[in-house]
Amino acid sequence: VYELRLLDARYKTLLDFVAIFDETLLCVENKNASSAHRVGAAILAMKVAVDFGRADHLDAMYERVSPLLRDIDVGERDRLELEMIYRTMRGDNAVPTDDLSRFADVARLTGGELAYSRALYTAADACRFSARYQEGLGFLSKALEHAVSNRLHSRHAEILLATVRFNIAARAFDKAREVLKGIDERLLPSGNFKETNEIHYHDATIALEGGDTR
Repeated sequence: VYELRLLDARYKTLLDFVAIFDETLLCVENKNASSAHRVGAAILAMKVAVDFGRADHLDAMYERVSPLLRDIDVGERDRLELEMIYRTMRGDNAVPTDDLSRFADVARLTGGELAYSRALYTAADACRFSARYQEGLGFLSKALEHAVSNRLHSRHAEILLATVRFNIAARAFDKAREVLKGIDERLLPSGNFKETNEIHYHDATIALEGGDTR
């Protein structure tokens, strides 16, 4: 568990996707590890693969771990998340929003409020990849409201950045600029190069789309 938490922390803060993916893949392929550990590693490896443009890895990873989903030490939340990621990226049809909501509810039941917050974010991402922007923004709005009410201050920037991504994808650049201006870089965790770089990237994208090439 500690190993996966460390890899997940690096994934959320650093930009070295290739190294993180390779290390996570070793966990997936480790036949001496528990089924729960291997499935958890596969979920993280799939997210990393999608982020650095290697969705072609998903089929091989899913083939490796899908037989493990029946094992009793694999929790329902991990089963649902693995299937959700794979169906979103490789399936013929979008995952229904009811299934995404169920995933978030299961995460809350089994992992508490922080797990629920992260599950809402993941559900929103599934909507983004299937071009369901309004549904995804609904999940993010719920995630932000939940983070505020539960004082999950560390979640604010990540949720707001996801909201910016959605609005850029939907070509709602004025709204994206408004949300981006509301992110205070001073509140970002120290050493979070990923989020800091993402803020500058989005700022440049919005400026270029708006014709500001200064």
